[in-house]
This record gives sequence, C-alpha cells and structure tokens, in this order.
Amino acid sequence: MEFGVLIVLAALAIPFTAVVVNGVQKVAKMRLEEARLRAGGSDGSTANELTALRDEVAHMRQEIDELHERTDFTERMLAQTRDRMRLPQSDGGLMGRSRSGGGRFEIRSFH
Repeated sequence: MEFGVLIVLAALAIPFTAVVVNGVQKVAKMRLEEARLRAGGSDGSTANELTALRDEVAHMRQEIDELHERTDFTERMLAQTRDRMRLPQSDGGLMGRSRSGGGRFEIRSFH
C-alpha cells in the first residue's frame, strides 16, 4: 500500500476507535451501576441524585408555565394588532387627512 492510503486509514481509524472505546466505557459503567443497585449497596448518592432530578424537573415545569403565559400574551397582542388593522378608516381621522380623488390622501391644515 502507498503511504498516503495508510495515513487516510489511520485518520479514519482514530475517531472510530474513540467512539468504540467510549461506548464500551458507558456499557461497563451502566453494568456497574446495575450491579450496585441489585446488591442494595446504595451509598445515599442515588437518593440525592433522585432528589436533584426531581428539583430540576420542577424548575423546568415552572419555566414551561412561564413560557406558556408569555406565548398567550404575545398571541393576544398579535390578535389585537390584527383587529386594529381590520378596522375601517374614517375620512377625516385624527391626522386631519381627507380623501381626495384617485385614492390619495392629502394633509389638511388646522388654521
């Protein structure tokens, strides 16, 4: 084989080996945890982890509720804006405009 092909194979083998080793380590750790739980050898860290997870879930639920309220508020504001845009325009309006021919508006002065 050429030297360039070996370099490419080595470059591809390094990440593949890292993924395989990482997977093996995770499986070994998982089996160790299962064995410890089956043996009943809980050192209290499992209960602490469970309490921490429950607290985190409660915090996330609170954040989701707040986001839901904000979304509802935004939807109401958008609906009000759409309703205002649909209202018919008056001829004079507050700006003192009057409709002239051709669909154009002209500014009237208040002297």
